[in-house]
Amino acid sequence: MRDMTSDVKKLWLVTLVTLVVLLPVIFIPAGYVRITAAVLLTMAALVVWVFIKKRSTPSINKRQVAFIMAVIAAVYLVLFYLAGYYFGFVKTYQRFTAEVLWKGLIPGAMIIMATEIIRAVLLAQKAKGLTAVSFFLCLLSDIYLGAGVAGIENMNRLMDIVAMTLLPAVTANLLYHYISKRYGFVPNMAYRMILTLPAYVIPTAPNMADALESLITMLLPLAVYLFIDLLYEKKFRRATKRPSKWSYVGTAACIAVMISVVMLISCQFRFGLVVIATPSMQVKDGLNVGDAVLYEAYDDQYIQVGDIIAFTKDGKTLIVHRVVDVQKINGQIRYYTKGDANEDWDHGYVTESEVHGVILCKVPHIGHPSLWLRGLFT
Repeated sequence: MRDMTSDVKKLWLVTLVTLVVLLPVIFIPAGYVRITAAVLLTMAALVVWVFIKKRSTPSINKRQVAFIMAVIAAVYLVLFYLAGYYFGFVKTYQRFTAEVLWKGLIPGAMIIMATEIIRAVLLAQKAKGLTAVSFFLCLLSDIYLGAGVAGIENMNRLMDIVAMTLLPAVTANLLYHYISKRYGFVPNMAYRMILTLPAYVIPTAPNMADALESLITMLLPLAVYLFIDLLYEKKFRRATKRPSKWSYVGTAACIAVMISVVMLISCQFRFGLVVIATPSMQVKDGLNVGDAVLYEAYDDQYIQVGDIIAFTKDGKTLIVHRVVDVQKINGQIRYYTKGDANEDWDHGYVTESEVHGVILCKVPHIGHPSLWLRGLFT
C-alpha cells in the first residue's frame, strides 16, 4: 500500500474526529440538534478550508451548472407549493419569529455550507476511503438538518424518519457527490439553499401524503442527475458499450411499480391500500391479520348492507368492517357496522364523512412485515 499524502492524512484525522464528535448529537433534543450540528460542522469546515490544500475542479461548466441547478430548485419549489391547490395546505409555523431564525434558518444554512465545503475538499483528494466516509458524514448532516432522531417512541416516528429524511438523503447525496466531484461545491450549495431554506419562512406547505412526498424527493435527484449528465457529460464521454434497451425497460418498470405502491399507500388518489391488523374480520374466507385490502375512495357511491368499508371514528385508526344496516335519519345516512368475527355491532354509527372507501379485494399475507415492524414499538 502506498503512503498517503500529508493532506490525506490530515483529512482522515479531521474527518474521524468530526464523526466522533457529531455522532452523539443525533440523540440530543430536536430543538438543539441543528444548532449543535451547525457549530461543529462549521468548525470542521474552517479547519479543512484553512489547513488542507484546495484543488479546483477541472470543469469549465461550473457556473452554468450552478445556474441550472438553482433554476431547477426554484421551479421544483414553485411546483411543490402549487400542488397545495390540489392536496390542500397545512400550517407549519404560525409566523416567522426570532426562534425560527436562530433554531432553523441560520443553522440550516450553516449546515449546508459547511457540509458542501467539507464534501468538496474530501472528494478532491480522490481517495476511495475518504469518498465513502465523506458520504456517511454528509448523510449524517442531512439527518441533523431534519432535526435528528430524538424521540423515537413508536413505529410511525421511525418510519417518518426513514421515509422523509434518510431515504431521500441517500439519493440526494449521491447526486451531491456526483456534482461536487465535477463542478465544485457552488452548484450544490445554491440548489440546497433554494430547496431547504424557504420551508423555515413559508408558514404553510402542501398537505401531501408522506409516502408521496418521500417518493418525489427521492426521484428528484435522479432526474437532476440525468439532466446534467445528458447536458454536459454524455457528449464528452466515449461510449464503450451501448446499454441494452431492456435495462431502460427494467428501470422504467421499477419506477412505475414504486409510484404505484406509493399512490396506494398514500391513499390520496382513487384507490388505497390498508393492512388488516386485528382479527375482527377473521372468519373462513374472510380478512385475516396480515392481509392487505384494496379499496376505492368513497365519492358518494351506493353502499348497501353486506359491503365492507374502510372508515375512521374520531380521526383515529382506519377500521375495515362490514355494513350490517343502513338508515337515513333527518337527511343523514348512517351506516351500522360489525366485524365478521365479532358478536356485537360496533358502537354507534358511521356517517358519510367518516367513510374512506369501499373494499374491492384482498391481497393475502403481504402486510405481515409491516405488522412485525410496528410490533417492535408497541
